Amino acid sequence: MIALKQLYIYHVFVFTLGMNVYSNWSRVQVSMLVLLIFLPVISLRAEADSLYQAIRSAQSDAGLKHAKVLLARHYLPERMDSARVLLEDVESAQPPFSGIQQAEYFNTWGLYYWFKRNRAESIRWYSLTLQLPPDPELLSFKAAAANNIGSHYFRLGEPDSSRVYLMMSLDIDEARGNETGMAKTYYDLTSLHHSIDQHELALRYINEAIRIQERDGDKERLMHSYTMLGNIFTALVDAEKASEAYELALQLAGELGVQRTVIMLYSNLSGVWCTRNDGLEKTIHYFESGIDSARESGHKDLVVVLLGNMGTAWLTAGEAEKALGMLEEALDLVRKAGHLSLEMQLLFRFGQAQRQLGQMQQSRLALENSLDLARRLRSPHNQSRALLELAALDSLQGNYRGFSKKYIRGIALRDSVWNKENRSRIAELQILHETEQKELRIAELEARQKVTSIRQRSIIAVSLLVISLLVSVLLYIQNRRTVIHQGYIIKQQEKEKIEAELDANRRELTGKALSLARSDQIINKLKKDIKSMLSRFDHDGRHELQTVLRMLKSRDNSEQLWKEFEHRFNELNEGFITRLSSHYPTLSPSEVRLCAMLRLQMSTKDIAELIQRSTRTIENTRNSVRKKMGLSSGDNLVQHLLTI
Repeated sequence: MIALKQLYIYHVFVFTLGMNVYSNWSRVQVSMLVLLIFLPVISLRAEADSLYQAIRSAQSDAGLKHAKVLLARHYLPERMDSARVLLEDVESAQPPFSGIQQAEYFNTWGLYYWFKRNRAESIRWYSLTLQLPPDPELLSFKAAAANNIGSHYFRLGEPDSSRVYLMMSLDIDEARGNETGMAKTYYDLTSLHHSIDQHELALRYINEAIRIQERDGDKERLMHSYTMLGNIFTALVDAEKASEAYELALQLAGELGVQRTVIMLYSNLSGVWCTRNDGLEKTIHYFESGIDSARESGHKDLVVVLLGNMGTAWLTAGEAEKALGMLEEALDLVRKAGHLSLEMQLLFRFGQAQRQLGQMQQSRLALENSLDLARRLRSPHNQSRALLELAALDSLQGNYRGFSKKYIRGIALRDSVWNKENRSRIAELQILHETEQKELRIAELEARQKVTSIRQRSIIAVSLLVISLLVSVLLYIQNRRTVIHQGYIIKQQEKEKIEAELDANRRELTGKALSLARSDQIINKLKKDIKSMLSRFDHDGRHELQTVLRMLKSRDNSEQLWKEFEHRFNELNEGFITRLSSHYPTLSPSEVRLCAMLRLQMSTKDIAELIQRSTRTIENTRNSVRKKMGLSSGDNLVQHLLTI
């Protein structure tokens, strides 16, 4: 209700300013608006009474209908039916509204449907405000309408449409110099891009919001912005910066006396450190700082989060029994509250802890329940985590068929999440590029305006000098653009050249490997055929065949060719084979060659066809390599080779 009062007072302030323009309005309307200025200091009942009085004493249709609009807005959201009756009465009369009155009328309908959760109708009414003719008096209403439409599309899961309207709201507020509105829209844009994993854009917008709020001393909104900044750095896995942002928000929350926010920030801080190997002490500190207050104040959801984070910290530290105690308590609370998302996360950690303690059956049950909740919540990321954990459990229990099925499905889901994140990142880079281009154009326009201003002030006395300066600046801008464009082209060419070289090197190495494999195959086939023929010849024939065998052995230079292949591979991969042999000296030559082919990202099937071996043989060699490298079942061999 307090927020609605603030919104209402803001509306009255803007509307009263409009009175300076419409000086021919009736005295009754002026009196009504003067009365509204003092609404914050009287009761809600007095507000309604004063608006009723304004309706009764209105001397024109426009004043009467607009007073009804104001009263309808005052009723929202507590008396929705009364507000609708008033608005429908205004709609049936269709009075000759002014631009401001129309905007107020459209936005009030939009707000009505906002509270009714009818997003389509709310968007339609706010869009009518945006369609009003250009008028400086309407900018505040249009900015609010655009912002609300953007918020609707955000909740509808349409980020592109949401961004369009939020940027429209931002442009309007920039045009009228309303930095408070700009800060709000910057925060909304931050929430939008953070929700679709475009954290670089989110970081840019939240820093703009914080810059304005710090200058204005807006502690409450600054607290929320610092919290959002911490969320972004948490997503970017930057624990130090996330902690710094949360601590700033915590300080402001303490000053404002917002207890729930204080506890929430302690839970956020514990969440930052609970998965880090060096974070146990800090997690304990933040847990102990928040848990008693959370329990005393009855914030069960925050109690659950704090317990879950502490359990995760113990799990990370290898203290599975302590973790289990925390997670059991958290699960008891969350099941009573019916918070499925929290329950899903806790069940996953619970399953991990039980697996560490060797309680395989209980671990499987917890993980399967976590997977079921992830499916119900349509969370591919959490489905992938649960499936891969269950696959690891199957592997430990010797259920390789179950392991294979769950592992493949888990990897497929994880890849789909990665693909979605990659698409989001590409879209983010496109937006950043467009933003940079826009900023460049703005800089160019500002430079041109500056030159034009200098020319206008000095044209009488130093006209030739100004013309010369203008030409110089324009040439500089043009040259700068040319340099930037050429630099971009050069970078693209270098990138394409590097990619072409890498592709050529990969083809060269693959060709060498193919040639060596076929050479080995032919020589071995000849040797085998000759040996099988020895028994069918007389003494002289066998002597000749043995001579051929010795010749083949003496001229078999496949090992030398493999050494040349390894030498070339080392050159193109920064000494990979040398480092591999140094790290894992027990690897056989054939295993080293397999590792080289895997680093070329060749599939098992391709390798088998290349060296004329069965896929089972290749898989056995891969398993041998994994054992010698000490990799667990959840580790990816190819990814590990790429890091060497």
